[in-house]
Amino acid sequence: MDGTESLKTSEETEVAKISANLPVSDLGYLRGRAQRSRTNMTSELHKAIAISKRLEGAISEGSRVVILSEDGTKVTDVGLWLE
Repeated sequence: MDGTESLKTSEETEVAKISANLPVSDLGYLRGRAQRSRTNMTSELHKAIAISKRLEGAISEGSRVVILSEDGTKVTDVGLWLE
């Protein structure tokens, strides 16, 4: 079982718990919300994997990598870790 299956199960369980007290018209909304949440998490995971692969490639080529925060300030210099 991978993390996605575990997540799916817990989300569906939560939807089932909540939906027991809701009218039928709200069930579709809850299922859609759970699906969007799962999709968003998967998207963020794929972004993180892509970033880590680019960092790994740059470091292996001997490039200096500087990680910036969203506002453009320097967070850390990966090149320093290798020296």
